[in-house]
Amino acid sequence: VTGVQTCALPILKVPNLKCIVEIGVENNPDKHLTSTATILNNKGSAHYFGVDILDRKHLDNEAKNTYTIKTPSSEIDAVMELIRSKGLTEIDFLFIDGWHSIDMCEMEWNKYTPFLSKNGIVGFHDTNHHPGPQWLLENIDRNVWEVVNYPSDPDCDFGIGFAWRK
Repeated sequence: VTGVQTCALPILKVPNLKCIVEIGVENNPDKHLTSTATILNNKGSAHYFGVDILDRKHLDNEAKNTYTIKTPSSEIDAVMELIRSKGLTEIDFLFIDGWHSIDMCEMEWNKYTPFLSKNGIVGFHDTNHHPGPQWLLENIDRNVWEVVNYPSDPDCDFGIGFAWRK
């Protein structure tokens, strides 16, 4: 895993990246500052799947392997059906940035990490200012997962963390 500094936050490069799932898509009028834009601008040929309760079809671009699905993140079967329809079965990079309650973050972790590839990475947004991502990072089993949390930059973000299997 290598890091690239963008807006004082590390954007990880996952080896052999084929499948990215972002829960919570483009929720900022200044779209070039969103995690969605950062992911799409750095994904290379990997497939991107955005999961959101709002319609984000304006991002869909089959030529660029970019797809969205309008569904609650709890509907893992629908998300995985879309992923499988593109010939993929595992998630290499999962970015959790949906509803930030403890229950929702825990549910997303429990439903999506079983589909994480062997070298997959999970990213979490708003880890320093919202209870769900903060609680989840504090409670991930450190015997199984490596965890890092980067402090927030008040001019840019509210904290970001990552976890990957040891």
